[in-house]
Amino acid sequence: MDFQAEKVTINNNPIQTRLPAIILSIFSLVVGTACTSSTTQNSRIDNNIPSNNSIIKNPVPAQIVSPDVLVMTGRNEAAKSIPKIEDFKLPEKQINTASKISQTAQSSANAVMDSIIWQIQTSQEKQVVIQNEIPQGPDLSLSDDALEAAFALLSGRSQPPVEEPVFQLPAKADNIIRVGLLAPFSGQHARLGSEIRQGVEMALFKIANANIEMIFLDTKAGENAGTAAITGLQNEVDIFIGPLFSKAVKNARATLGDKKIPMLLLSNNVDVASPDSWIMGYLPEQQLDGLMGHAVSQGKRRFAVVAQDQPFGQRLLAHTKRRLADFGIMAEAVLVLGENALADEMILKDTIRDFTRYVPPAEDGSIPDSPFDAVIFAGDPAFALRTAPVLAYYDVGPDRALYLGNSLWNQNQLLTEPSLQGGLFVARPSDLDAAFDADWANVWPGSSGLLARLGYDAMAVVD
Repeated sequence: MDFQAEKVTINNNPIQTRLPAIILSIFSLVVGTACTSSTTQNSRIDNNIPSNNSIIKNPVPAQIVSPDVLVMTGRNEAAKSIPKIEDFKLPEKQINTASKISQTAQSSANAVMDSIIWQIQTSQEKQVVIQNEIPQGPDLSLSDDALEAAFALLSGRSQPPVEEPVFQLPAKADNIIRVGLLAPFSGQHARLGSEIRQGVEMALFKIANANIEMIFLDTKAGENAGTAAITGLQNEVDIFIGPLFSKAVKNARATLGDKKIPMLLLSNNVDVASPDSWIMGYLPEQQLDGLMGHAVSQGKRRFAVVAQDQPFGQRLLAHTKRRLADFGIMAEAVLVLGENALADEMILKDTIRDFTRYVPPAEDGSIPDSPFDAVIFAGDPAFALRTAPVLAYYDVGPDRALYLGNSLWNQNQLLTEPSLQGGLFVARPSDLDAAFDADWANVWPGSSGLLARLGYDAMAVVD
């Protein structure tokens, strides 16, 4: 019978053993001879040797039974006590005989044990301890990963872009007029484009001209105006309404090249007008002309200009200087405010204080006369809301100088701002607003705005 390998723990050190059957037999014989007892003895030392069916759990330190025998014990209730050699008593008459036999057996046992130990030691494979090598220099695997990631990124960039399907309408009949609306239907100005579209559609439904077809072309924030114009050109557009912004107008016109397609521009920038492009918006220059003419007729001569350092503000400032020159008037003071000055409270206050030539009230509380009798605001609504309160703080408010704005002031936030009360701005005639609002309410939810009226009027011009 072959004895299978057992994993035995001695002092927490595992040893893998495999003993041939003959060695175990000799081992048992030696132990049995050294510890002679009757065949009826119930306790045997070899009962504590683990078998294939008994695995020692929770090992404890080995116990020495004799100088030549080592017994491993575990938490086994069946082997709590191990008999000692002293427990086996021999009759006195047999002591001499037993002693001789014991000496002979002891010598044999020593020889056998030495042989067993030698075989065990020589049969065990030497355990090779592998020490972890400490890497020296850069980790090449990380470099490989970085290269793979870079190549993957480059390969992703080199993939051809996904092309959107081309929009193409069927060829139009000879009597059809195809109109292309260039407006921002997506992006940050989508709300403005939606209002224009509603006005154009309401006019189209009211006109009810079956020979007019509409194409809606999204210019986004202006960067897509060229592509939108090309799409209109490919679909045989006869006339464009829009774009809204000056940048979009320039992009669309550059794409169309020498194609003489009429454009009803929704912009109010006179600089983008051309022989084939008409401006539908109410120009701020026209508004300033009316306001300054009114101020001069009221005896105002000491004009000051507060301008925003943006294209819109610079444009109004340049026109103001030209128009004042036509009246034979030179501006008393001009202040141009950039983003940094408008963002910093202390810089803004110090700058406007110097601009207004501020003098503190006298001891009796009297305030010196304002150095200006009219102040022109060349900027957007946010610019007016930022600068007007500071001007009033330094005694150049609307009660001491006439404030002149533009049609962008026609909104609740500015109409209710205390520092702008008494200011003037130009608005378009509103005699037909009631009829337009009634028609709008029958078609669209909510109220209409200025851009809705602009789109409506442009579509009416096409008809």
